[in-house]
Amino acid sequence: VEQVFPEPGEQGLAVQLSGLWSALHDVANQPSSLAARSALLQKAGGVADWLNEASSRLSTLSGTLSAQAGTLVDEVNSTATQLAELNRSIARGSDLGIATNELADQRDLLAMRLADLVGGVSSPGQDGQIRVMVGGSPIVDGTTVRSLSLSGNGPTLALSWSDGTAAQLTGGEVRGLVSGVAAVVPTWSARLDAVAASLA
Repeated sequence: VEQVFPEPGEQGLAVQLSGLWSALHDVANQPSSLAARSALLQKAGGVADWLNEASSRLSTLSGTLSAQAGTLVDEVNSTATQLAELNRSIARGSDLGIATNELADQRDLLAMRLADLVGGVSSPGQDGQIRVMVGGSPIVDGTTVRSLSLSGNGPTLALSWSDGTAAQLTGGEVRGLVSGVAAVVPTWSARLDAVAASLA
């Protein structure tokens, strides 16, 4: 968002508006001056162009963040599935009296990745398996996996579980991306609309 709104800076909205107010002042002082009127029209056009460009950039940013979120959700589901398979192998090895240290190390790395992506919290289970909770709900419970999916777009972008219930993430990269699309970008879009309305 900082790239869309380069404030303060020579290309920022504050500079554009300052130029517009100055041009308005000049016209007020010299209402019959064609040069002043021409300068005012030019400054007004510059502000309009800036607002349109910023709106376009926000739309592009929203699409980019949505795509990134979708990619990470796919990774979450893949990681959860791999973790559950390792849980299965570890439980089988435990039953057979086979050392499963390497498998456990691999599984712990996957659990750490889920922590990074969706704030997954791990806890020990039976037969050396682990459970991973996300927002109070299990994404991996032994060998059982619940997948996540994205739906909607823009302000309506949301995460849900495979059974259709809403997924309430409390941390992780995915939560940040979804929040960016559903809350941060719309907030800035509303601010742009308010500025445009005030100038109309």
